[in-house]
Amino acid sequence: MGLVVYNSDPGINGPFIHLGGNPSYLLNMNPTDLHDTAPWQEPYLPGLSLGQTYVDYANRFSITTLSTTPAAARLLILVSGTDSPALAFESPTDGTTVWGTSNISIDALDLSSVTKVDISLDGAPLASLTTAPFTFAWNAASAALGQHVLGATAYNTQGNTASQQVTVTVSPQQIGGLLGGASFLPVVAPGSIVSLFISGFSLPTATATTIPLPNNLSGASVTIAGQTLPFFYASSTQLNVQLPWNLPAGANSVTVSSGGLSATAAFNVVTAAPGIFTYGSNLAVAQNQDYTLNTASNPAEAGSYVTAYLTGIGPLDNPVGLGQATPSQPYSQATTAAQATVGGMSAQIYFIGMTPGSVGLAQADIQIPPGLAPGTYPIQIQMGSFLSNAPLITTN
Repeated sequence: MGLVVYNSDPGINGPFIHLGGNPSYLLNMNPTDLHDTAPWQEPYLPGLSLGQTYVDYANRFSITTLSTTPAAARLLILVSGTDSPALAFESPTDGTTVWGTSNISIDALDLSSVTKVDISLDGAPLASLTTAPFTFAWNAASAALGQHVLGATAYNTQGNTASQQVTVTVSPQQIGGLLGGASFLPVVAPGSIVSLFISGFSLPTATATTIPLPNNLSGASVTIAGQTLPFFYASSTQLNVQLPWNLPAGANSVTVSSGGLSATAAFNVVTAAPGIFTYGSNLAVAQNQDYTLNTASNPAEAGSYVTAYLTGIGPLDNPVGLGQATPSQPYSQATTAAQATVGGMSAQIYFIGMTPGSVGLAQADIQIPPGLAPGTYPIQIQMGSFLSNAPLITTN
């Protein structure tokens, strides 16, 4: 068996496995490749791609691509011995941090067969697996926080063994912060869209597709003062939710729960905390007066109006239900006084309130100062004593 790394085709990024013999040929790591017509003809895409494992159970060896560069590849190769099996941790790897449910996966091979793989935690039995794939769903949350040693021992039919250990760190469930969903500043207002940055939860990524928004997404829930919050988005690292409209100003606490695990964090609420949504390189999500997106190539006329989209405007004259779309009539306007600037010049606000048909989304219709010279300028909104972020719009 020979190994080469070959990247002349930009669609291939991994080693070729070349088997000697008569005839000699490359193994095909992509068996659905329709270019293959016979085993001695070179496959079209035979590379062993990153993270992929090839197992030859007849000859008892396996190869996994761990990393690649245009010049080289790093491989994990298991070849069982004459008398003893071979094994390695596929996951978790040594030195990693785990939380929640963590899959322990062992690659074990032998010239005869592997009869079982025993897994241990700090020397104590954790699981005994008798059939491949040797995978066990470990509830890491049941272990104490900190470092632990996972061990694996493979047995062959002769009773011979091979063992390996890895050290992992069990992390607690944490809420790293609750920030404004547009500005990502640590000041939030009732009814606003916010982002919670979390760790220690194993959640599938999902986006809400219905209105009213769901109060549970990916098996997670978020509560504040006994109220369950509606979700826009959920993943293992970030949750986007809407805050209750009746939150009192001052110190509050939020709890994230999933699968019997939970974490709580403190955060502060103010009456209004405007945050303008952005895209690209700090560009304001704003429409020109003709409803087209404001861009460098599509500027707003001086003296015209732009609509900037934001969240965090606080109390409304016509309340909207939590997780509900804003009705088109009557309008729901902010009750907190607001001011705006464009390029540092005072700019008139024609309307600031909730956007009809959306959840938690507000808009401010702002006049570009008539005397403002063409250019790209920061746009900023102040409500009470709190200033928004200052993303950019372009005028001509």
